[in-house]
Amino acid sequence: DVLQCAAQAAKHLLAHQLLVFIPRDGAQQPQCIVAELIRIPANRSGAVCRRLTPHTHQSPCCIRVFVTSLSDCWISIQRRVDNSTDFYRNWTEYAAGFGEGAHTNHWLSLRAVHSLTWPSGRALRMRMRLWNGTEFWADYSSFSVASEADKFRLSISGFSASHPGVGDCMAYHNGMKFSTHDKDNNASRRNCAKRFRGSWWYSACHRTNPNGLYFYPPAALHTEEFAVGINWYFPFGFLYSLKEIEMLI
Repeated sequence: DVLQCAAQAAKHLLAHQLLVFIPRDGAQQPQCIVAELIRIPANRSGAVCRRLTPHTHQSPCCIRVFVTSLSDCWISIQRRVDNSTDFYRNWTEYAAGFGEGAHTNHWLSLRAVHSLTWPSGRALRMRMRLWNGTEFWADYSSFSVASEADKFRLSISGFSASHPGVGDCMAYHNGMKFSTHDKDNNASRRNCAKRFRGSWWYSACHRTNPNGLYFYPPAALHTEEFAVGINWYFPFGFLYSLKEIEMLI
């Protein structure tokens, strides 16, 4: 059930030393985006999180677990809600993880995502919110990330969507290695991470850019610079930057 889902994820990450401590920008003491789920009534859904203190650390930490039903829980590996966190970061930071807490902006460590998804894979939900408040998602039945030795190569398939017209923007990135501005592993001659101000499984270059720049309206509705925002190309194009995006596995 959902309790087992969260508990197993927390236990797994602790065992592999992948509960990653996340320093708040400017803070001296590290924080941590954490992992444990509490049971909620059957008529509720949403994100719930309880602090978990691992035996090996003094500081508590927490992974965001998103509950859609009592039989369905998702672990958040990425979330963007505002511009308070810089996502234009280097390879070391994406490998280790960063963020400001479980209920706001975060990136849960490529090493942890590899450990949770490889080799059998997990489902992935890309949950997105527009500036008019509309929420939609793109689901993938199989999502896995290879080891750091293989540059965290992406494998993804099995697309479906919550709304007609929402297209498959991840297929273009299938088979790609992860790229950051200081480690260019994309399929283009140019450095896609530098050009589009993000870090991602860039091909040549992208159809979605979840770790791109965060814009507020009116700029978010039609960015002056091409494809540098939080884009989901099908159907919104490269000039519309989403209000929120979250990756759930």
